Amino acid sequence: MAAGTQAADLPTRLTAQLRAAGGSGSGYAVDLTSGRTIWARSENVRRTPASVTKLFTTSAALLELGAQSRLATSVLRTAPIASEGTLFGDLWLKGGGDPSLGPNAIGALATRIKAAGIHRVTGRILGDDGLFDRIRGVPAQGSGVDPDLGGSLSSLAYNHGRSARAAASALTVALRHRGVAVPVGHTGTGTAPLVAKVVAKKSSASIATLINWTNTPSDNFFAEMLIKDLGAIKGGRGSTAAGLRVVRARMARLGAHPQLNDGSGLSHSNKTSAKDVERLLSRMSSKAEFVASLALAGRSGTLSSRMTKGAAAGRCRAKTGTLNGVTALAGYCPVRNGGRLAFAILMNGTSWVRGRPRQDRIVQALARWKRPSGWAR
Repeated sequence: MAAGTQAADLPTRLTAQLRAAGGSGSGYAVDLTSGRTIWARSENVRRTPASVTKLFTTSAALLELGAQSRLATSVLRTAPIASEGTLFGDLWLKGGGDPSLGPNAIGALATRIKAAGIHRVTGRILGDDGLFDRIRGVPAQGSGVDPDLGGSLSSLAYNHGRSARAAASALTVALRHRGVAVPVGHTGTGTAPLVAKVVAKKSSASIATLINWTNTPSDNFFAEMLIKDLGAIKGGRGSTAAGLRVVRARMARLGAHPQLNDGSGLSHSNKTSAKDVERLLSRMSSKAEFVASLALAGRSGTLSSRMTKGAAAGRCRAKTGTLNGVTALAGYCPVRNGGRLAFAILMNGTSWVRGRPRQDRIVQALARWKRPSGWAR
């Protein structure tokens, strides 16, 4: 089939797949080299995007915080360290909003505390989670924490959402394993005084890595932690609301105007259009860390078992989205004669069982697309 004929016929075939999924759907695909539209169907209609929402969260985190920036967890003291290595006072474990804080990081902090000359603590080990507000879930969950979130939102969340007290207990155990004496029953929570001095610090993986750990497996907990990090660092308060204001402002600068209720896509109240998603993808296409954070068709994350063969396999990257009655897919495919295209597919009022096969067929067709000779490069 000639390139011109292919370009004319493709939108009809893609729209047929969209309709076959049932419900209501939108689709949009753009050649990023020429800026020309490949396919458009109800592209301005706002729909629930499910976890495609994470594209707004992670792009804002990358742009606002910087790819190589890190989130630090610190240990602080106010009491002096005696010559024999005794700290006559408390230690505070202060959270910096690291969603990946776990045993390895806590162990590293314990090692650094001992290296700082502390061999005995007479006081308490206190977890300080004051960087974020006290709301542990997302707005759609009220005061509770939905199992789909995967953990409790705290600036000192340990092991994917356990409490600040759990983090303090883990540090106590790690210190004892390293020969640092800590009294039994001296673990709790509390706020470090402003005059406290840093004893040890452990930085998270880079923001580039954290967004990869968010998008590839579609981790709701990581996404919501990043929203609160944005609020704490750029929005004046470690809350979901403050973080969403930062995201909306950044998206507006990119030309996208999503309606956001959370950072992960758990709420049906999140609304966006396929065109808004494409605008975001278009403007983020030069950010290698962002592109690499998306699952690779047939190879990784939420796409590991989808499009395992065909033109899209190992070539197209995308973010999936799934809720009750919602299935979505948005990302990039390389173009056969150079460059890349961006696409967004939003399906509402249908099931993932019906929608995903149609999405995969659309992406496979886009992965075979070749830019017509008349389209400028």
